[in-house]
Amino acid sequence: MSTEAESAKTLGARLKEERELRGISLEEISRVTKISPHLLHAMESDAWDKLPGGIFTRNFIRLYTSHLGLEAERWVDEFKQYSKAAEYREDEDDELEKTRSKRSKAELPKGWFYALLVVVILLLVGGYVVISYLRQNTGAPQERETPAPASEAAQQGSQESSVEAEQKALRLELMETDPEKRCWFQWWGDGTLRNNEEGTSVEAGARATLEADNKIRLHINHLESVAVWINGVRRSWDEFQLQEITNADGDVISYVVDVTLEEVN
Repeated sequence: MSTEAESAKTLGARLKEERELRGISLEEISRVTKISPHLLHAMESDAWDKLPGGIFTRNFIRLYTSHLGLEAERWVDEFKQYSKAAEYREDEDDELEKTRSKRSKAELPKGWFYALLVVVILLLVGGYVVISYLRQNTGAPQERETPAPASEAAQQGSQESSVEAEQKALRLELMETDPEKRCWFQWWGDGTLRNNEEGTSVEAGARATLEADNKIRLHINHLESVAVWINGVRRSWDEFQLQEITNADGDVISYVVDVTLEEVN
């Protein structure tokens, strides 16, 4: 292995050559060293990446060369040098790849920048052409109506809501006109009793105001001297459908009147 020809051969090729010179088969080495044949074949083919690597590969070389009667440590040292050279080449390849990657990353933004610049210029030119065309064909744009301030809009909306609620609300007013009489009544607003079960009394000259959203039911003891207003308008009891409440003798003791917002409007 001292000649230049032998030095030019790879480590795996020289191992195979030493084995064949001695007439030893891979099967025999595998049986003695307990190294599987495909790993031995990988060693002789210089497919070192298929071996476990590190101390395992070095032990494989020791067992292999020892069985051939070779100086095992010499071959192990040679493999170490080969491994270092291979690692150095891998490091160089990695460094070259990193340099290429950095170079491509550095060049990429420039290309994107120029492309983006072209797109922006095209958009500006296109926008200018469109605006010029619209001005020539449609004339100057009309001034838009200035929206009312938020506070004014809110106030206006509140006023409209108040007016709408006021229009929808049903208000009934009662006033006793006979000084010698007292008006007694119970009333329900939208189906709910609004005073107690004993009712409410109104003296002569006093006015009672009843308010609901849609319907007022009034149970009142007499009507002759009681004036009534619906939503501020003086009305007559004859305009309403009255339900008479009588006692056991058939005498009328009170009246029930239903007033709805729909009827009033």
